[in-house]
Amino acid sequence: MESSIQEPFSLSTYATSRRLQKKSQKGGKASVYASHTTTPTSSDGYVTVTAQGDGVHILDVSTMHPIVSHTLGPATSFSCPSISHCSLDGAGPVYTTYAAIASSSDLPKEEENRTIWAWKDDPSTNLAESKKKSFLANAPRAVWNGNISLLDADCKVLQTYNSPEEVTILKSFCFSRESCSFVTTDTRAVSVLLLVESCNDSTRVQTFYVGEDRTLSNVGSGIISIQDISDISCSTSGYLTIFSRNGSWHSFQIEVSSTVEVSPTSETLNLAHLTSPSILALNTSHILLAGITSNPDRKIALLLWDLRFSVLLASHSLSIPSGSEDKTTLSLVSASSEVLLIVSPGPSEKVKSTSRSSVLVVPYAVPASSTIANAMGRASSAAPWLAKRPSTSQLDRSQEALLAEMRSAMEQGRPQSASMAFSKWEKKAKGKLDSESQVSFRYVFVKELLAAVLQPGKPANLPYSSEVVRHLLERGVVNANMVETGLLSLLRLRNDWTSIRMALKKVPDLLEVDIVDSLRYIIARHRQEKSNDAVQVDGVTPLNADIPSLPQFLSSCVQYSCSPAALRLAIRRCLPEAEDLVCLLDVLEGWLAQWAGRDFRLLPSKKVVEKNEKGVLVADTVVHEKGADLPPMNDIVSFTQVILDSSLLTLIQHAPAHRVLRKIGARIDPEIQSIDETEQLRGPLEAFVKAQRRLLKATEEGKEPRLDWRQRSKLAHQQASAAIGLYRAERLIFAFSVNYRDTAFKDESADKSGPALITLLQEAGLSCQNRQIVPDEVQRIQHFVKLWSDTGLVDFIITTGGTGFGVRDRTPEAIAPLLEREASGLVHLLLSASLKHTPLAALSRPVAGTIKNTLVVTLPGSTKAVTENVQALLQGGVLNHAIELIRGGTGQQVHSQIGSSHHHHHHDHHGHSIPQPRTNITHDPSASVSSRHRISPFPLISFEDAMDMIMTTVKPLEETVLPVTPALVGYVLAQDVYASHDVPATPTTNVDGYAVICDAIDANGTYTVTTPQRSKSLSPDKICRVNTGAPLPAGADAVIMVEDTELLTTDDDGEEVEIRLLAKVDMGENVRAAGSDVKTGDLVLQKGERILSPGGEIGTLAFVGCKEVKVHRKPIVGILSTGNELVDLQTPVPLSEGSSWGGIWDTNRPSLQAALQGLGYEVIDLGIVSDEVPAHVEAIKKGLDRTDILITTGGTSMGPTDLLKPVIERHFSGTIHFGRVTIKPGKPTTFATIPWTGDVVKPVFALPGNPSSALVTFHIFVVPALRKLGGWPEGMCQLPRAKVELQSPMNLDPRMEFHRVITRAGETGLKAFSTGGQRSSRVASMSGANGLVVLPQRKPDGPQRLEAGELVDAVFIGELQAAV
Repeated sequence: MESSIQEPFSLSTYATSRRLQKKSQKGGKASVYASHTTTPTSSDGYVTVTAQGDGVHILDVSTMHPIVSHTLGPATSFSCPSISHCSLDGAGPVYTTYAAIASSSDLPKEEENRTIWAWKDDPSTNLAESKKKSFLANAPRAVWNGNISLLDADCKVLQTYNSPEEVTILKSFCFSRESCSFVTTDTRAVSVLLLVESCNDSTRVQTFYVGEDRTLSNVGSGIISIQDISDISCSTSGYLTIFSRNGSWHSFQIEVSSTVEVSPTSETLNLAHLTSPSILALNTSHILLAGITSNPDRKIALLLWDLRFSVLLASHSLSIPSGSEDKTTLSLVSASSEVLLIVSPGPSEKVKSTSRSSVLVVPYAVPASSTIANAMGRASSAAPWLAKRPSTSQLDRSQEALLAEMRSAMEQGRPQSASMAFSKWEKKAKGKLDSESQVSFRYVFVKELLAAVLQPGKPANLPYSSEVVRHLLERGVVNANMVETGLLSLLRLRNDWTSIRMALKKVPDLLEVDIVDSLRYIIARHRQEKSNDAVQVDGVTPLNADIPSLPQFLSSCVQYSCSPAALRLAIRRCLPEAEDLVCLLDVLEGWLAQWAGRDFRLLPSKKVVEKNEKGVLVADTVVHEKGADLPPMNDIVSFTQVILDSSLLTLIQHAPAHRVLRKIGARIDPEIQSIDETEQLRGPLEAFVKAQRRLLKATEEGKEPRLDWRQRSKLAHQQASAAIGLYRAERLIFAFSVNYRDTAFKDESADKSGPALITLLQEAGLSCQNRQIVPDEVQRIQHFVKLWSDTGLVDFIITTGGTGFGVRDRTPEAIAPLLEREASGLVHLLLSASLKHTPLAALSRPVAGTIKNTLVVTLPGSTKAVTENVQALLQGGVLNHAIELIRGGTGQQVHSQIGSSHHHHHHDHHGHSIPQPRTNITHDPSASVSSRHRISPFPLISFEDAMDMIMTTVKPLEETVLPVTPALVGYVLAQDVYASHDVPATPTTNVDGYAVICDAIDANGTYTVTTPQRSKSLSPDKICRVNTGAPLPAGADAVIMVEDTELLTTDDDGEEVEIRLLAKVDMGENVRAAGSDVKTGDLVLQKGERILSPGGEIGTLAFVGCKEVKVHRKPIVGILSTGNELVDLQTPVPLSEGSSWGGIWDTNRPSLQAALQGLGYEVIDLGIVSDEVPAHVEAIKKGLDRTDILITTGGTSMGPTDLLKPVIERHFSGTIHFGRVTIKPGKPTTFATIPWTGDVVKPVFALPGNPSSALVTFHIFVVPALRKLGGWPEGMCQLPRAKVELQSPMNLDPRMEFHRVITRAGETGLKAFSTGGQRSSRVASMSGANGLVVLPQRKPDGPQRLEAGELVDAVFIGELQAAV
């Protein structure tokens, strides 16, 4: 993935109060704070902005609109950033906000800096709870003195930690336990709190756990010898980075176990030319730095660093926002996939009235982890920002003394003495620690130890002892970048293959090229041993070396975590020979054979199941292969795939490789089939696996099984009721969709009610699409119900079980909050049906209703009750009628079948006629807003079905005859073109020279020169001067080149008179025979061929003398935008008095017009159409009169002013072929046709109003339709596709997604780089994009995202770029 920083955009700005700015600056507080929180309702989350003297505002990042605002007045100031929490209660999200108040007119002096206010807001109801006030009575006045209070959701103090000494908190970080990879011990903590404190002339990192029982515990602290700190940041991986006021930049790795270790990770950087720095740790060692460049051109510089390698990956500069120019201060805040940049005016003696603070959103892209591949070639980019400063030693005296002793011993050829000195030093250092602690090895010390022992730059025959290296490897303190010449290459030079194999297990950052290069040595040794003659191979270790066999070393390589892309490149570079690759494939095929020969048990046998020392049943299913290092199957397959991806062509061209390739294919095919079959068990068994893991983990810690603290009081009663303890999982959920084809369903469950339920509903025309067993947990039940209903493809969801009064019966509690419309009538029907058979049915608690376009019903768990309830739903067509209405239908068919018994629809009296079914399915624009559809009447269809409808419906335009000129580019031929005469018509010359008669000339002969103007025919004693392409004079049969002649005499005008020939030519030499290029009647261009811009087709037509040609007419395109809120960029509307909103710039029309004109189409701009029916009718009529196809944007959703669909149906008798597609972006895309004068049917595309959605759907839907209208062959109408390699992970969506990317051609293939945030409204995601990666739909049991390095399809919408 390529690192980048994209153009920031403004989220909000706030005026700065003069009085509060001076007060805040005096107290060290910022003018504006911001915090970011993720939310289930928005992929980008939301930002809580705290503005001094203003208030607290919650903003949606995706729409850039405020969600909640609390304006508190100019007298209110804040101690720190406010935070918000989003929960899904009732109809929509509810936001709870907490703010720490520093001062306010509502607070007495003694409560300042001790008070927290909280609000609870529900935007869907416009209701907000009044603020809750919490007074921290025990908190001292100095807020940052090291004391910590833990509060609950109601702001009640649960626990307070009082620091034993006076400290100043410089920065705090709070992470969820699950995200903290630097915590290495098992703990019941739910959160980890890090405090960076200043105390007694030192800096320390204090660590706390917040337990699930809501208690606060101190783990310990680590000391850092840095003072005068400017800014601090820490990532979830524990990578701590500190920026000092003197410009030095330090990096540390935090490790928390029973103690807290803080170790330097790389050398200190010293930066220059920046002021007001702010840093933000993104992931691993990637850090974003913001700072102000030096005068005179003061700008904000954004620098993306990888501190592990001290390289600058990307940079961007922007102007300082207006109002913040005076002593600007910067602050960076993480915001999921983006960063917030807060720009504020800094401390100043004079506060300007125009001072403003701005909150900017900075989109960026960065690899998921730090690798040398991403850092290579970037060292020079950091130079302008670095200052050379003298470095200070990071070693203590004992370490320096040890290194001096070891270097001396190695120089004297005494490696064992060096090892003994190291062991003695370590033993002495450990004696100073407690028995459980180990000696700490810091980065610089380990680097110097390796240099002393390995002696880089020295020859291979030096005495060497491996004890120190192997000890450091075993401790896990070695990094590959500690050795400049490469760790593995230096170990190979020392012939230490045991240490190389240890490095493959212990060193996480080895370069793939070094690993494969080491593998090359082993392959050469392997091939040498197999050969009959022991011929020494250049550069290969001698035969008596103690090196591993090829299977042993390959096993280590296969199990090492590599980047597939880098590994492919390394294999191409280091293993170019097919013979070497065959050696690897032979070993891999042997391993595949061993795996294929093993029995695969779905359940462990009794022989391997036993109780562990804690009394828990466990299964030892690991089978060890005797005498072989057999890697896991997944690792073998992955490594094999990388070899085939990188070198398949080389292997195909090498005949001996065919044998092993066929054997590998034969091994893998059955495994794929087996995996597909067993994968179906993942969902049902996952709950049991997780429960078993939790139980094992709890017993290993000597604790009770881990449960939520609120559930512990009910544990005993729950287990007694469930009868099977932690392993109960009894809820079955079925997803059905209407399908009148006979679809078979294979039931592999032992559930008794399931087969009966499926049979009943299949007989009614419904097919089961999904079936899932879930535990009795509200969240798990809700997960699958929401997942299926969100797809729009499921008509009916049924749950069985969990509707009674049992302690674990929670199904109604899970389903009820999700329902958008309750169906109390269905609940009454279900209860009535069961009460006819048993009074105990009164104890059932069914719920029913709709979620979006899906009907949801909960049934009891018994087979008898399920049968009774389903029969009641099917009787009288109740279920079918409900589904038809939910889909947007009228239900007329069901009413007709019911007949006269449905009296309220079929009576005929008082002069009223029987109602007739309507063909128009859109809402009536003239009706009231309350009567419009609440659910779209258009079914969601797949992308493939939508394209089939377009290609079937759209027909080519009529043919026309046009002259052959450059204006013909872009047209499609409607006729075959034949040559009307020979080309060339007579023999012509290929070169500049002299036409001759072969039989009449001699080499070295002298001849008189004539010209075509003087002689139409050639005599034997003369030669004729001719230029390239000129016809030969009569009698000439060859041409001698001017280079093969010598000028003898000229006339007074300088013209040639006599020439001597220096060579002899054969008959026909340098001559183009008549008709040699094209003969009369030859087919030169075929019907259906396109006239392309490179000019070949135009040239061919001119070449054969074709003056005019029959082509398909190119469509004329009309475009219009809809919406009262839109403003034309060139004719803006002036703001009315007192208004601050001037509308939204119309982005879609100019961008679509640019795209169309770039494709060579004539465009008619129909302007912006207001949200009124007459305006729509007039604009569409005008467009249909003047164009062949109409493109509109906006007005395709469910709002009362979304008029396009009803206008097309009701005013033009148009047909809407589809109105919704399961794609992202572009779900409401609409395709329609309108009959017009002359029996012409004109296509209309109504594209979404969001800019990115409009452009994406234009390329994937409209462009193929334009090509079909223009007569393109149907197989070429869609834009070209090809496989590309992802450079960053991409999350999958329930809909097919077209992700905007920049595609570049590299040495190893096509690379796809994401353009950043993919919101539909963010048109910048299309800027620079030349491709759309086609992401498949996310399946319930499939992966959640595609990883970097995977190959996926991409649609090309622009010119392919070259690799940077």
